[in-house]
Amino acid sequence: YVNNKEETGKITGTAIAMQFASSFISYLCILLIVFVSNNNNPLIITCAVLQCTYHIFDCVTSIKYYFESQYKSKIVIISTLSGYIFVQCFKILLFIFNKGVLWFAVATAVESIVIGTILVAVYICKKGPKLKFSMGWAKRLIKQSLPFIISGIFIVAYESIDKIMLKEIFNSTTEVGFYTVGHGLSYSSINFLLTAIITSFSPVIYEAYKKQDKSTSNLRARQLYFSIFLVGFLVAIAFTIFAPFIIPILYSQSYKRAILPTILLSWSTAFAFVRTSQTIQLTSENLQKYSIVFCLGAVIINVSLNLILIPILGATGAAIATLISEIISCLILPLFFKKTRHIGKNISSAMIGKGVNLKALKTTVFSWLRNKKSLNNTAEKEEESDE
Repeated sequence: YVNNKEETGKITGTAIAMQFASSFISYLCILLIVFVSNNNNPLIITCAVLQCTYHIFDCVTSIKYYFESQYKSKIVIISTLSGYIFVQCFKILLFIFNKGVLWFAVATAVESIVIGTILVAVYICKKGPKLKFSMGWAKRLIKQSLPFIISGIFIVAYESIDKIMLKEIFNSTTEVGFYTVGHGLSYSSINFLLTAIITSFSPVIYEAYKKQDKSTSNLRARQLYFSIFLVGFLVAIAFTIFAPFIIPILYSQSYKRAILPTILLSWSTAFAFVRTSQTIQLTSENLQKYSIVFCLGAVIINVSLNLILIPILGATGAAIATLISEIISCLILPLFFKKTRHIGKNISSAMIGKGVNLKALKTTVFSWLRNKKSLNNTAEKEEESDE
């Protein structure tokens, strides 16, 4: 978007069409697998249909990248927040009225429908460019995104391997339950806020690199990493203090063994989001292929540590393996390659607050949500302050 603003209509339209096609194919494949593996269980099949519907409607959220490129991240954040709040309120009502699992599957589908509808409505009201499909852009997008498609497969494996290994090693779902509680609490409590921060920073990093202003690009990247670490570590500290009290209240005393995995996974969440935001620098500098290396490295480290720690510590061992693999993949692996070494240094510096211009950062994030002019003014002030 940043490099081809005159063709945003074609890019957005092509992205939506491609995402819809891939979602529909995935939809059919998942339904086939569920149908074959669950002996025609109507409840499971119906839930799968509803859950997969989320991805069908999610394709229109490609519009959010158009708004981000126009420095209108506020629209994306408000739309996403509206959908999230609506669905959480809906789930609370389902819980109060003791509704079954089928209704919670409906809630998942409703979330993507609400967010997608809001984004499309705003796009039309703001008179966004006419959406078109372009085969040329389709080929180009596939070529550019191929490293992320491959790394995405590794990420799915990485996020699932802990639960699979816990179940296979203990031949029980008990440890899986403890780990799932920890992962769910630590991730859901911070997901929206960190995603909003990443959304706010991404267009300005791309814009700075487009102008061949590497110093500003690296400054923005360090500010992004620092913001994620700051919020992530504050939440992790809160979990470290309050998890022993919260989990027994939410899940009963039988889930006390989920406390330590929850604390460990809360600390790993910040590193996980830094690994995600790392792709912004990789993409802007055309270094997408290294994302495959970093994700593959994380999978190998995670599996190796799981084989050692899970038999001894169970869910806690899996959480330790996740934390260590996240730290290595986002902090250490980039340092092994000359072209990505500066990214690793940016992350290391940001973790201790070095070179992020803390004074200017206080007003940066929210000013970026307003307009391009305030962004440019902030950038100029930061550069003068650095000098």
